[in-house]
Amino acid sequence: SWYIQAIKNYVNFSGRARRKEYWMFFLFTVIFTILAMILDFVLGIDFRISVYDEVAHWNYNYKPEVSLGYGPIYVIVSLFHWLPTMSAAVRRLHDSDRTGWWFFAPSLIMLTAIFIGAIFIGGGMATNSDSMAITGGILAGVLYLVGIGLGITSFVFLFFDGTKGDNRFGVSHKYDSEGNLLA
Repeated sequence: SWYIQAIKNYVNFSGRARRKEYWMFFLFTVIFTILAMILDFVLGIDFRISVYDEVAHWNYNYKPEVSLGYGPIYVIVSLFHWLPTMSAAVRRLHDSDRTGWWFFAPSLIMLTAIFIGAIFIGGGMATNSDSMAITGGILAGVLYLVGIGLGITSFVFLFFDGTKGDNRFGVSHKYDSEGNLLA
């Protein structure tokens, strides 16, 4: 029922989600994606890539392929769970009185790091300015590490108990307004 509850709140980024709701949804999502990967493989519809090896170099009829381990069923299942996973994580953070930006900030900072790195390093290479490329690389690396640190921090926050009673994001589904455990 926790999984169904999270699916019913498909794109609801407001309110609160208990730890049990979030982690049970996460568990079933992992189970469904693993089953989708297995189903793709068993049905033989997994995505494959050609790889180069010495035999293929000498024998043009031999084209070795390696499975990526997933296929279209996995992609569909993953896309189906993408928004509910984000909304459940944001509501989980709300339960411990934290803003949902803790979930999105790491990705935004890491994308910014990649963008800044590409601009500075590309500009440095285009103008033959080693100092510009090095500065951009250092700035991008520091920003990327900050993003990783924030990602770890937000992941740890998902394990914290919710605030006892009501908070700025809504009523608690675990505690009453005085902070006593609900039956």
